[in-house]
Amino acid sequence: MDTTFHEFSLNGYPHKIHQGDFYAGKGLGVAQILFKGYVLHVFVSHLHAEYCRSQDMFLGHRVMQALEAAQWIKLTTSGADLTIYAGDFNTEPTDNPYAIFRTVSQLSDCWAELNPEAVSEGKGGETCATPYNTYTAAWERNDFPNGKRIDYIMYSSGPNTKARAVECTLPLPVRIPSSYGAQVSYSDHEAVQATILIQDLDQEKSQEGDAPNNNLVFRRNQTKFSQARHDCVTESLELIKSAQKVVVTDMIFYAALCALSLFLFLASFSAFFLTESVFVDALVFFVRFVLVLSTIYTLFMASLFNKREKNALMSAAATLDKMVHSTKYSSI
Repeated sequence: MDTTFHEFSLNGYPHKIHQGDFYAGKGLGVAQILFKGYVLHVFVSHLHAEYCRSQDMFLGHRVMQALEAAQWIKLTTSGADLTIYAGDFNTEPTDNPYAIFRTVSQLSDCWAELNPEAVSEGKGGETCATPYNTYTAAWERNDFPNGKRIDYIMYSSGPNTKARAVECTLPLPVRIPSSYGAQVSYSDHEAVQATILIQDLDQEKSQEGDAPNNNLVFRRNQTKFSQARHDCVTESLELIKSAQKVVVTDMIFYAALCALSLFLFLASFSAFFLTESVFVDALVFFVRFVLVLSTIYTLFMASLFNKREKNALMSAAATLDKMVHSTKYSSI
C-alpha cells in the first residue's frame, strides 16, 4: 500500500573507506502491506557492523541506530494489525541495541520465543560466522566457535489482534546444490524464516475464555517489563554519553591535526626549501599536496562531520533522558 525509507542519522565515519558503512547510506525501510484484510507494517534495516568486539568504536552508532529504528516503529505502527522488523542488526542478544528493540519498541523475537532454553544457554540459531559457512574467516572461527546470532525476525501485534510465532528456522541447506557447479554457502549469513499466526482478539478470547487472574498476571508482567525497559534505557543513555565524550575528544584531535597540517604547509614555503634541485622541488610539491588534503579533511572532520555526530548523539541523549525521567514512563 505504501513504502518509505529513512536513513540513519549516524552511519560510521567517512575516512573508513575500507569498511563502507558510511557510504552505504544504511537506514530503515518500511512497507505497509494489506494481507487478507490485515494491515501489516514490515520494517527492514542493516545496522553498522561491529568489526572488532573487544574494541568496538561503533557501539554508540548502533545504539543510536537502534533507538532511531525503535522510535520510528513505536510511533508509526499504532494502526497496524501486525508489525514485523527483520534484518541484519549486527548485535547479539546480550547487547544493548537488541534490548532496545525488545523493550522500547516492545518487539518479540521469533527465535527466542520458540527456543527459550537454547537462548538462555546462549546458543542456537547462529546466523553469522558459523563454522560450516564457506565465507567464515579463520579468525571468526577462533573468536566465535559456534558462530553468532545477529539476524532476526521480530514482531508485535496491534491493539485489536494477537500474534505469536509458530515456527522459526534456518531454511536453506548448508551448501548451494552441486548441480549449480559451486560448493559454497548461499551467503556469509544464514537465512532466517518465521511463521507468525495472527488472529482477532475477539476470536482469541472466545477460544481461551477469561481466566480470573488474567489481570493480575498482566500487571505483574508489565511491572517486570517496565523495569527491564528502564534498565535498558539507562544503559543506552550511559553508552550515548560515552560516545559524546569520544566525539569531543575527536573534535579536539582533528582540530589540533588541522592546525599542525596548516603550520607545516606554511613552513614549507620557508627559504630552507628554496633549492635548484628538481628532486627536492618535486618532493616539496608532494608534501604540500598531502598537507593541503590533510588540512581540508581534518578541518571537515573537526567542524562539519563531528558537529553533526555530536548533534545526533545529543538528540538521542535527550530522548533517552526523557524516557528515564518521565513520570508517565510506564505508559510510553
